[in-house]
Amino acid sequence: MGRTGGVFYAGFIASWFGQVPGVFLLTRYWRDDLYALYTGIAVGYCMLVFLYGTIVYKSDWHKYADMARERSEVHNKVVIVEE
Repeated sequence: MGRTGGVFYAGFIASWFGQVPGVFLLTRYWRDDLYALYTGIAVGYCMLVFLYGTIVYKSDWHKYADMARERSEVHNKVVIVEE
């Protein structure tokens, strides 16, 4: 779909601005154990899920369906009727 750059940057942002600070802050100021470590990692993954959801929500699915039809050499256009 041509969105690999967005996926890469979402992963980069969630790792360095979600997981790393989350782990640091939680292990330093909350608990100094594995529970805080895994909670910080979960914070980063929650951020990643939000960023991926934003990418999916803003995608133009009709455009990507047309591109997929062109790649698969389907020549008749399917009309989608929305209710």
